[in-house]
Amino acid sequence: MAILRINRPLIGKNHTLGHPQIDSDHFAIADWWMKVTLCRPLALPFHIAGLRRTMRGHFNREAALVEATGTPFCCGHHREHDTMLELCDEAYELSARSLRKARAVLRDKLPRLMRGHINSMDQIVVLIIRAATQDRAASIVPCR
Repeated sequence: MAILRINRPLIGKNHTLGHPQIDSDHFAIADWWMKVTLCRPLALPFHIAGLRRTMRGHFNREAALVEATGTPFCCGHHREHDTMLELCDEAYELSARSLRKARAVLRDKLPRLMRGHINSMDQIVVLIIRAATQDRAASIVPCR
């Protein structure tokens, strides 16, 4: 069976938002996505599960970072997370019947969703976190 080579990664340096934890999580997701696209057929379900687990962990951390600022986590943002996780679920189920279709779900649909999500929703998350951090720093009055 031929393994399809992907020329473009899931995300690139231009998707870096300047928040170390969020950026690190995004590139960990991208690493798992690349493993899914390149792995041997027998390993595909394992790699899809790894991708989903990594995404779920990132999504939970991201929501916690926002909520720690006192800002409720946007339901639209949460809905986009759910959509990406549902793609992983669909690919995992397909992997038992058709490896090609399972890979195609994640190769054809996830990159556009992930890139758009980072460029819109996650950029707002970083702005919320920075604003809260700056507000806290501005409210600290040094002792005299």
